[in-house]
Amino acid sequence: MKFLLTSGLLLLLVFFAGRLIAQGMVQVITKTVEKNFSCKEGESIQLEGEKAGIKVMGWEGKEVKVKLKLISKALTRQVAQQELDYQRYILEKRRGVIHLKNYFALPNGKAQLNAILLAEYEVWVPTGASLQITNSYGNVHVANTSGNTSIDSRYGNISLENMNGRGDYKSHFGDFTATTIAGQITCSFTHTKTSIQGITGSASFKNTLGDIYISGLTGISSLTVDAAKSDIHLSMNQLNHYQYQLESQFGEVTLPGHIKSSTVNHSAQLARWQYGAKGLPLIKVHTSFGKIILEGK
Repeated sequence: MKFLLTSGLLLLLVFFAGRLIAQGMVQVITKTVEKNFSCKEGESIQLEGEKAGIKVMGWEGKEVKVKLKLISKALTRQVAQQELDYQRYILEKRRGVIHLKNYFALPNGKAQLNAILLAEYEVWVPTGASLQITNSYGNVHVANTSGNTSIDSRYGNISLENMNGRGDYKSHFGDFTATTIAGQITCSFTHTKTSIQGITGSASFKNTLGDIYISGLTGISSLTVDAAKSDIHLSMNQLNHYQYQLESQFGEVTLPGHIKSSTVNHSAQLARWQYGAKGLPLIKVHTSFGKIILEGK
């Protein structure tokens, strides 16, 4: 209930801020900081965002290029300018780790803000660099990297594109979308809707209260989904190239219409389907109070 109230308040703020901006009544003040760092093989980037939009892109260069925009929106220019100064940031390199961070520091005696304070990161990294990103109340987008990547997001969306390497992803209230990801992937989600097009390698999902849509499994070595109160949709191009262990507690398993040689087994609480020869890559899915829908040829 607390989250619902917070979400409702945020939506109202966005709505009224949009109305005011449209009427030319909101003053926007920005400050942009740019910095470059050398980045050798084995060095890493740690980014801690707060109310930040984060965009990270891999490139063939040997340095990390950072552009950080700090934003303040208020009804008067004076308030916007004054409260922009409450935003703090760290852009530095220590012992082989590049630290990027934004945060807020209110002066003594000031209990609340009169401006909306936001941050936007645009970061270019060597394709093989290791990334560790945490963020709250903002979206994270990462593309074209092949190093180890860790993302922990609260109340924001994660989107990935053309990723390779080890990936560890956590999301609490948001959407997770990915296109063409490969490697060893581990996901832990709550209240997160997941949509993935294209996985190669191995993938493991733990999920509560969020539906999962997965398609384009190419060269997958294993897929494990352990979910609760969630529907799971799997779209397969070549059904016979995998073995399956699908089960839904207090739910249902739905198969493509052309599969006639194997049926779903039902008990009082469980729908279960096993199919495929041993030795084939295993797709293992469990959910409760939800459906598992398998599609494909």
